[in-house]
Amino acid sequence: MNKKESSVPKSTLELLPFVCFDKDIFYMKDKSYMDIFQITTKDLIAAPDSDVEFDMLQFEKFYKMYAFDCKIIGINFPTDTSRQQQYYQHRISLTENPVFRDFLNRKYEELVDINLNYTDREYYLMVFAENYEKYLEAKNIIKVTLMYTGLVKEISSERKIKVITKLSNKSTSIYG
Repeated sequence: MNKKESSVPKSTLELLPFVCFDKDIFYMKDKSYMDIFQITTKDLIAAPDSDVEFDMLQFEKFYKMYAFDCKIIGINFPTDTSRQQQYYQHRISLTENPVFRDFLNRKYEELVDINLNYTDREYYLMVFAENYEKYLEAKNIIKVTLMYTGLVKEISSERKIKVITKLSNKSTSIYG
């Protein structure tokens, strides 16, 4: 007789390859390192052709110099208008003019609609290195080719954790 083993769902800790997060970088189960940088997006349609060509050449230079593993990811984050909403609520509470109050209420409702129905598309560069020395070398290449030209920027520890959380659970709504 064949016995079927019941499959037990694995825990999140077993599925994710991270061991710890220290010095703003991720240490992986296979003893490698991973870091995340944000790619600065631009309006390529409105940008001059010379700027677009320069950016393409910078990424070409990066790919020629960079011998390590990397991955570009795109994530939709909900548009966060909470600060603007607070400002409009404050202005509405102080306004005595009924015409201006109606105008402010319409603007406030637009912000609520944007908050509920729109997302911001953001792009990130994930870099992987076998050890800490190679990570520092990889980061130096990124600085020389992409950071100094403004194409990539470092992000905070909190933001990196939010990106990983969003990648791990795509149904979550993470702001900012």
